[in-house]
Order: sequence, then C-alpha cells, then structure tokens
Amino acid sequence: DYFSQSIAFHQDTLAVGAYGEDSNQTTITNGSTASSDVSSQSAGAVYVYKRNGSTWAQEAYIKAANNSGYDYFSQSIAFHQDTLAVGAPMEDSNQMTITNGSTASSDASNLDSGAVYVYKRNGSTWAQEAFIKAANNDRYDYFGDSIAFHRDTLVVGAYGEDSNQTTITNGSTASSDNSSGYSYSGAVYVYKRTDNLANLAVGSKINQPQIGPITSAVTLSEQSSATQIFDLNDGADDKDEDGDALTYTCWFSKGSTSSVVESEETLCHHDNLAGISFDADQGILSWDPDHPQGGDYLFKVVATDNHYIDTKTVTITVEDNLEIHDCSNLAGGQWISVAADAEYQQSDFCVMKYEVKKNIDNDNVLESIPEFEPLVEISQLDAKIMCQSLGNGYDLISNEAWMSIANNLAQNQANWENSTIGTRLNRGHSDGTPDRALAASGDDQNGCIYTQTMSQCDLQNWRSQRRTHLLASDQVIWDLSGNVWEWTSYYRPTGKAVPAIEAYEAYENLEDGAVTTVSMLIPDAFRSWSSVSQHLGHYYGGQNGTGGGLYRGGNWDNNNGITGLNRVGVLTAALTGVPEQEYEDTGFRCIALPNIISQSNVP
Repeated sequence: DYFSQSIAFHQDTLAVGAYGEDSNQTTITNGSTASSDVSSQSAGAVYVYKRNGSTWAQEAYIKAANNSGYDYFSQSIAFHQDTLAVGAPMEDSNQMTITNGSTASSDASNLDSGAVYVYKRNGSTWAQEAFIKAANNDRYDYFGDSIAFHRDTLVVGAYGEDSNQTTITNGSTASSDNSSGYSYSGAVYVYKRTDNLANLAVGSKINQPQIGPITSAVTLSEQSSATQIFDLNDGADDKDEDGDALTYTCWFSKGSTSSVVESEETLCHHDNLAGISFDADQGILSWDPDHPQGGDYLFKVVATDNHYIDTKTVTITVEDNLEIHDCSNLAGGQWISVAADAEYQQSDFCVMKYEVKKNIDNDNVLESIPEFEPLVEISQLDAKIMCQSLGNGYDLISNEAWMSIANNLAQNQANWENSTIGTRLNRGHSDGTPDRALAASGDDQNGCIYTQTMSQCDLQNWRSQRRTHLLASDQVIWDLSGNVWEWTSYYRPTGKAVPAIEAYEAYENLEDGAVTTVSMLIPDAFRSWSSVSQHLGHYYGGQNGTGGGLYRGGNWDNNNGITGLNRVGVLTAALTGVPEQEYEDTGFRCIALPNIISQSNVP
C-alpha cells in the first residue's frame, strides 16, 4: 500500500498518504474504519489522524470520488488548518476546468494527465471542496505529482507538461503547446481560494444574507467585565429569507480603523486577542478586555449562506484605565509589579524582586530580600506550599508569569548590549566564578556584586554577568537569569517539546510537543532570534516520561558540563525536575495576584 509514502502535519492533525492502497471505495469515511476491498489496484487513499492530548485516533479515511486503479491518489499531499490537498498524478480524465463541489470526472481518456482533490474539515467531518484539473490538461503531464498549500493558495507541479512557453501567465489560462522538443519541460500552476468562502458572490441577490446596522457597545474599558459587542441575527434563528442557515466569520485589527487583514492570526479568537469570544453560528461577539489592551480596534464580520455573503465593520475603543497594582505592601519582602500579557493570558501580577531567602530568625518565614544566598534544596511541591503559605492570592511563579516577565524586559533596551534591542541580553551570574550562588544587593546600581565583573556594572552599563534586568516600567528584578535555577509551577512529564532528549537544544531547533509547545517556552516575537547569539538561553527536555517539573533561568556554574555559559538565559528551561526532589542549585520565587489577596494578608 506504501502507507506513509507522503505525509502532512498541522497542529494536532496528521494526514498520511498510501498511494498503493487498493480499495474501490469512492466516498469519505469519517471515523476509525477503512475499506478492506482490494479490487482497485494502486488507486490510493489518505488516512487522517487527530491528536487529543497525547492520544491519537483515526478521524477519516479518504478516497477519490472518481476512484480508479493506478491513479496513485495521495502520491502527494499538503495540509494547512482544516484544508487538505491530495495529488493523483496518474488520474486519467480529460476535464480542463475546476469543479467546486463533491464530484469528479469519471472520464478516462487522458492517460496519466493527473488531478488534485481539495478537502475541507468542518468540526470532525471531512468533505470534498474541489476537483482541480489543469487548464491545458494533456496525457502524461502528471499534474499533481507535487503540491504545496498554505492558507488559501495551492501550488501544483506537473513535471510532464510539454509546452515551450518561457514566461509566466498571470490568469486562468495555460499554453496548449506540446512541442516535441520540449517533452517533460514541466510547469507549475497556482490556484487561489477566495477567503474561506470559496467563490461566493457579493451583491444584490434575492434572499442573500443582509446584515443590518450593527448596534454595539462602541466603547469598552480595561475595567469592563465581559460585554457583548454585537449579535448578528439576519432573520429568525440566523437564517436568510429562504431558510438557509447562516455562518459568520470575524477578523480584527488593532490600531487601524480603515482595513482588516483576513488571516489566521487576525481571527476573532482568544488565542489572538485575549478575552475575546465569537460564536460563528450565531454571530455573537463578546469581549472582556484587560490591561494592556487599551486602544482602537476594527472588527470585520462576514455572513454567508454558502451562496452569497454580506460584510460589515465596526470600530471599538477600549479605554486604558486599569492601573497596575501597587505591590509595595505585600507579605514576604520586596515585590515589583508586572503588566498583563495577552499572549500568555496573564493578568497584572506582582513578583518577588529577589529569589526567596529564609528569614534569619525564623526558618518558616520567606523573604524577598537582597541579603543572604537564595534558599535552595527545596522541592517543587514544597516551594508551591511555601508560597501559598503567605496567604490567599500568593503562589509559586507560573510559567505564564515567567514568560510575561521575559516578554516585558525584552522591551527595555537597557537589558541589551549597546542599548540595542536584538543584540545580546545579559545573563547574570553564570560563569562559575565564584562557584556558588550569591547574595544580591540593596543597590540596584550594583548589579555585578560578588561576580568577577565588579566595575562599571550599573543599570546604564551592560555586562553579560550583570544580575539585574529592567522591566519596561524600569522596575528592577534580580537573578532571573543565572545564580540558581528557579522552579515554576508547570509540570508535564510527557508530550514535551521536541527533541525531548538528555541534551540542550537551541530554541530555533525546537518543534511543538503534544502538550508543551515552543511558544510556551519562548515568545513568538523572539523566534527569529538565536539562543546563542542573543543570549536567550536553551531548552533541556529530557526523555518523555521522566521529570516534568519545569525550572528556568539556569545557574551559576559554567563548568558542570551541562549548563555552560551559553546555555544560561532568561528563557532557559529544563523539563527534567522531579517535583518531590530537592536540588542544591534550585530555588524559587513567588508571585501574587493583588486583586484576590485578602486584606488580612497585608502586614
């Protein structure tokens, strides 16, 4: 069957081609079964698998609607989001047009001319969206031998196409020349789908969707609770006049009130805009904005009955009126405030300025103070308990909070060499000299204290070993990188970002795991930078099924053969911690959510 001769993968879905599969089925099986028939030799098939957590299951078994022997359906496949393109380079029909729909030509007079089939998933159900043939279809062109697909653009190769043309044709035609001297010269065809609403008409048509004037709350604030912005109800129960059910699509733009780019990244989804909620069946848009989401937004909504579309836009202003909380009177020493981060769904919070130390007079009291070396040899579980002992609203730092801090400090040029963002971040005490963890200083201008780099190491002079970082607000945090590893509350022993091995990897070499994705470890905006060149830090996954407790930042030691100077950084991450285990080079710091801290916890 040649199962896995071609494969394509996007997010949690895997498509596997088997161009030698032999069944005579001409339909799609949505589910976990597949035909056992073997009467259509090398017709080909595609198997679609979906991952839920760490469990895979077959979602669909796809056969060509005009299934025929030796078509080699699935010799090439391409996949993006919910659309799958399948090439059958030896399909034989003489059609020269595109069929938008679920049918395909049964003609077999143009041997090995080739075809491409496009399938779309709705929920967990797959259906054919289009059957595509070359505009200059000819035998032995092998149209569909190679394909590529991204968003709404499909590229198809036909290595056997024979025309002598040496130019690009922009449009829907193709050369009919078949000069024998140019046999197998080859060609590429590019196809575009209109939005995700393929070829739907816009205009004054009877019974088309007609979105009425949008009545909406045009002004929100960061202090607002969840607010319905609009409900697009075109006729009763979101149907048009002749009873066709409507579906809606919504995109947004921040800062621009003139146009909206329609893309995966601008869809009205909470992954793209924190607090947003859009119901595609009812056209209801709600939003609970938070800090720092103040500004102007343009929303574009489209209604379709799968025949026609209608479009409306609405501008929303979010008032920037949510102040960062005061963190000066919290339990446990000195704290700083950190602004909310929409990318990590993190609201405003407070974080300890220093790594946790033990109170000199009471071992049961935690303190964020500059004096003394950090408290180490504490397990992840105990670190969480100790932070929570400070009172309601206190906890061990989460990975989301850590990432919010990293995102924040990267905006301050004082953390970068030559005060230029994108050069090199300072790493803190990480060169092994001295070979131990260090106390901090109450003087933020003395950021290299106790390291071998003592001179000219204030907040205005960058040094790789400087132990202080400045947030965008110019507040100072100590030892986020280097000195000692710091526990976070994150624990995932399986589904790690890959490669999950006993070695450090640069972030530019990582791929998403089933549970831990790369964006959970490094902000998307940093992905074009280098772990080494920009001093971001590295990832140490460890084998799947082992460890799983996440600690971050690296330690002081450049000579232990594992960490190394070039491994340490504010984004350094290791998923190898055993939650019950105590490590001599691992400490922690706490965070606090001021909006839920009870007054009884304030000294």
